[in-house]
Amino acid sequence: MGLKEQLEKTEGELKKLDEKKEKFLQEHDAKRKKLMGRKKELESKIVQEKNEKILNAVHENFGEINEENLGLFFDILKKNKEEFSLEMEIAAEDSKEEISAGEMEGAENEQRNNAGNLDFNHSFS
Repeated sequence: MGLKEQLEKTEGELKKLDEKKEKFLQEHDAKRKKLMGRKKELESKIVQEKNEKILNAVHENFGEINEENLGLFFDILKKNKEEFSLEMEIAAEDSKEEISAGEMEGAENEQRNNAGNLDFNHSFS
């Protein structure tokens, strides 16, 4: 095979690879757009569910909120804001403490297991 034939063959292969690359990039872009759309959909659904939970809690605790009692509702919220904020801080701290306690317990169990393994291995030495 001559150099000219090798060059033509190589250029043909390069063209095919470029076409494959372009097709791959188009497919990748389409999948990315689809995933991003799905992500936005899910984020929107999460926000909607959160808003529905809040609305249900308001209805359960205060009844129907309308234009007539909206001002009163906001006044009640303002009065209870500090107490609510404090309760949320306490709940967040309790949650952190539970996580930390679980991590500590896991670390202690790992230390006990490691110590047991050392004793076990030492008995065979």
